[in-house]
Amino acid sequence: RQMCIRDSSGLASVALQRGDIAAARAQLQGAQSVIAAADFQPQNAALMRHRLVGARMQMHDGRPQDALKSLSEVIDRLEASRTRHGALSIAYRLRGEARAAAGAHAAAEADLRRALVIAQELQAGRTHSLYTGLA
Repeated sequence: RQMCIRDSSGLASVALQRGDIAAARAQLQGAQSVIAAADFQPQNAALMRHRLVGARMQMHDGRPQDALKSLSEVIDRLEASRTRHGALSIAYRLRGEARAAAGAHAAAEADLRRALVIAQELQAGRTHSLYTGLA
């Protein structure tokens, strides 16, 4: 089940980046039935990825307030787990973008700065890192 959600989220993300909104929407909706039938922990990585891609879709649809709610939930869960990984940095960056779109520029800047700090921590001074592009 996790693999199905992870794969669907990945395909939805690629479709969204390519501008194929219908395919992205179909992938997200397809995973939704699996999510509804499963009993995942709230901080499950596949579920968090699905929510991040879903928030990007909400932003694309011109619904920054919905994206803000989704992203705040993801951030709260990831922060509560006290682990630092790329998803947290991405969530802060996306929430910063959503806040900027909603006109909350000071809050957007704070989120974007937080995303940068987390990405730099994950990069750990390495010149070549998965997180180099985020930092």
